[in-house]
Amino acid sequence: MKWYFAINEAGAGGEVGWHAKLAALSAFRRTNLEPTLLYTGRRCALTDWMNLHGIRVLNVRPPFEQRIAELCARGRYNTALLGHWLRSIVCLLESTDSFVLYTDCDVVFLSDPMLDGVHPSYFACAPEFRQENWNYGNTGVMVINVPALRADFDRFMAFALDMMERRGPQFTDQIAYNEFYRDAWDRLETQFNWKPYWGPAEDVAILHYHGPKFGSLRAIVEGHWSWESNYGRQLGSLLIAHVDNYAHALCSTINAIGDSDPFARRDLELLLVGLSTFSPETFKDKVDLSFMDFHQFGPGQ
Repeated sequence: MKWYFAINEAGAGGEVGWHAKLAALSAFRRTNLEPTLLYTGRRCALTDWMNLHGIRVLNVRPPFEQRIAELCARGRYNTALLGHWLRSIVCLLESTDSFVLYTDCDVVFLSDPMLDGVHPSYFACAPEFRQENWNYGNTGVMVINVPALRADFDRFMAFALDMMERRGPQFTDQIAYNEFYRDAWDRLETQFNWKPYWGPAEDVAILHYHGPKFGSLRAIVEGHWSWESNYGRQLGSLLIAHVDNYAHALCSTINAIGDSDPFARRDLELLLVGLSTFSPETFKDKVDLSFMDFHQFGPGQ
């Protein structure tokens, strides 16, 4: 199956770029996926690395790029979010397959995802935070019906751009998919978008570091984390409430990449040591997981 992931120049040089490398390394070792990286911006060390490892890198200029730039110039949107919208043009770029896999960069493949029989009407995805809560989908992993989304592309982007204008940076691509395709998207088994805080499971194919990434985990463990914002409290709460689960996820990640990149493996092993010796008790009073119970809409409501 073809696998698309995407990044822009702003994210390529930082933590998201590192996650993208781990996603690629684990895909090579554990799957038969055919990877394509969608990229917007100037070529850089990450695109060179991807090319060196045999990954097709497509430099793309989304048809809505100028409109988003205009919104950003007026203070109505954020240029850093452009990379998130690249998933929407997979349906324009893919020319042979009707169904393809898209993931965010912060995934690790633990086994080959058996998705050949997943044929959604538009796209299939798993829940956002709680496994049983299907009222809102997480689009970090999607099986895409290429012709169906291509047929809808102009209407979808007209809707999305209008909402960006009205609601600003708070309106994300994930919100757009949930609102535009309300009650129309299909359920994807959670093993294909498994979150670290859900704990160990035997049949996980795609582990998605939804929530705190490796840099956030390190900052929390080392005591450099800011709990002042809602976002900071949410990410911190996910780790403090599920330290053992994150340690297990790191072990799975290390096994998935093996010795394909000794430097990345060493960084992950050091982070695992930090988690293993970390005492979350100091931060227990800061934990608030109420945000995981939000209610939006979607199939099964």
